[in-house]
Amino acid sequence: MRKYQIFMSLPLIFIMTGCATNQIYIGTVSDCSGKALSDVEVEAWKNQWMPFHLPERIGTAKTNSSGEFMLKTDKAASFFQYTGEKLDLESHPKKSESRCAGSGA
Repeated sequence: MRKYQIFMSLPLIFIMTGCATNQIYIGTVSDCSGKALSDVEVEAWKNQWMPFHLPERIGTAKTNSSGEFMLKTDKAASFFQYTGEKLDLESHPKKSESRCAGSGA
């Protein structure tokens, strides 16, 4: 009976803690030719689904003169907003994106 009680409490612990984990996003913002863009604001957003779809901004950072930034959040980001054509995230390569024609990113 004791094993059953422990097993049943695990989902409750997961629901209470959720997936809120600190994240650090490190990357660069550039144009399609690869030129780094300085002083660009990068915003991280998290989709909130309850009671309805309402995105929440969870962090912002500005690029330096080399187009590099470091953005710290307390949750994993669903998407990013930025001015530029390419967002290359070294820390999370699968979240990198590009608005350039013919780009595979």
